[in-house]
Amino acid sequence: MSLPPTPKVTTERAESNGHCAQKLWDREYDQASTIPSSLRPAPAHALVELMRGCEFQYERALDLGCGNGRNSLFLAGLGMNVTALDFSVKAVSLTLERVEDAELSESIEVMNQDMRDGIPAYDESYDLVMDAYSLCHFTRDEDQRRMIHEIARVLKPGGHFIKIHVDSSDLYYLERLHTRTPYGHISFDPANGLKKMHCSLETYTEQIVPQFSLVKAVNIVFPDNVRGELYDRSVFACLLQKV
Repeated sequence: MSLPPTPKVTTERAESNGHCAQKLWDREYDQASTIPSSLRPAPAHALVELMRGCEFQYERALDLGCGNGRNSLFLAGLGMNVTALDFSVKAVSLTLERVEDAELSESIEVMNQDMRDGIPAYDESYDLVMDAYSLCHFTRDEDQRRMIHEIARVLKPGGHFIKIHVDSSDLYYLERLHTRTPYGHISFDPANGLKKMHCSLETYTEQIVPQFSLVKAVNIVFPDNVRGELYDRSVFACLLQKV
């Protein structure tokens, strides 16, 4: 049995418990600016650094929580066919605009999908799955486990997972610490109403994704202006392989 043909944009509506978060993100991408990278056109610094000198060849990639599409365009520029997935209607609209402007419609498929409903793909469909600052918003342990299971499911044997994460030493989010956890902490930003989970690379690889082996990792520390104040930001990016 095969999946029906998928148009360049498909829509799967989130369940009611995701509507509030969806509205928050639509507002972020529409009025934005509480998160500097929301409208930033350049790909994530950590992604560029992680892929520098990478010798792996990927044909199909999945960008989870693609945001404005900046990282999807970067992957497509490396020769990959990319599925860009986000539950924010505004984010999908921004990504579509950027894809069309870059004339990459044949390389990037854009989907409006709530990941809590699962990843719309067959088992072992992708060579690479990327999470750039997306799954950190899944602050319940059971949601994290379910999403990691989904990522492992859609990856081909030996496939790779890129994780980019604002870690537990980031000063902006340390000032907004909400709850301590066994792996780090959860922050809450009253400026946008969003929570994030934070951890170190060590706790992430040992406690959250033990079914993946670490291939490569980088840590990026950089100053960033957030609503007029300068903070030292701290991010890790890692390339993991499905065991």
